[in-house]
Amino acid sequence: MRNSDKYAHSIGRVRVRENFMMDEQKLARLVDAPDMKEAVRILAECRYVEDEDYMTMLYNEQKSLYAYMREILPDTKIFDAFFLKFDIHNLKVLLKAEFLKKPYDEIALDTGVYKYEELKEWLHNRDFSHLPEDIAQAVQLSMEEFLKTNDPQLIDLIMDKAYYTYFNRIMEKTYDRFLKDFTIIQTDLMNLKAFMRIKKVFRKEQFLNYAIIPGGSVKPEDYMMLFEADEENFRKFLKQTPYASVFEKGDIEKNSDDYIMTFLRKHRYEPLGISPVIGYMLGKETEIKNARITMIGKANRISRERTKERLRMCYV
Repeated sequence: MRNSDKYAHSIGRVRVRENFMMDEQKLARLVDAPDMKEAVRILAECRYVEDEDYMTMLYNEQKSLYAYMREILPDTKIFDAFFLKFDIHNLKVLLKAEFLKKPYDEIALDTGVYKYEELKEWLHNRDFSHLPEDIAQAVQLSMEEFLKTNDPQLIDLIMDKAYYTYFNRIMEKTYDRFLKDFTIIQTDLMNLKAFMRIKKVFRKEQFLNYAIIPGGSVKPEDYMMLFEADEENFRKFLKQTPYASVFEKGDIEKNSDDYIMTFLRKHRYEPLGISPVIGYMLGKETEIKNARITMIGKANRISRERTKERLRMCYV
């Protein structure tokens, strides 16, 4: 079987599920729902399993998504690289819990490649041999740097860089054009956001070494040169990239998500290859994020206008 053909069955399965996804019209109905009962009913139309607690409802939908992806895929190695982001979250939780002497177990996730209790045991025993080498080294570096600086934000920078470096390496081995383009876009956006955060919050050029991920269209050394640039020159630099609109106005995180969604939607109807399957999974993640933003807004009596400003572009 040709590599482009091996996802044909998976594409057929996700095409059926796309019919029940939340489009712009359904999302607008969710936002405009007069009460939580009606909002839950609209989610049920999209095949969410009803629950008295809406957060449980959304979390169960996310778990169901990842279980479904593993069920329909001929090879889960590529998708495990996506799921590993939840293990990175859990490792951050465990590292901060240890160093800050605070319990964070309630925000741990059970949708990763490894069980949370396994990660906890490995960290306790300082045995990281079960983890990918990039991740194991990052855990060790995070511990060393925290002891030097007492700054938990460094843990985030170091672990994120390790994850995306590992992710990029896995995707590069597939020789898939869609995945290559996706990783470049994702890396560029992560690097630009990290650059702006470091310049504004940390104000130390050496912190770029902890954060800038290799594999984007902008070389890591270019960020070093940009660090001393003033606002005007940085804006000129942005205009030379495809991402100027992401950083011009509005919420950068939302704009970044919408930029990636635009890319995914362009590949939605490809008849073969992995792109429609990746698109469905990430599109469903975005749908759940939109539902969470909306339901939290209703629970906290946030205005509909404010909620709408935060909503991401739908996949369907």
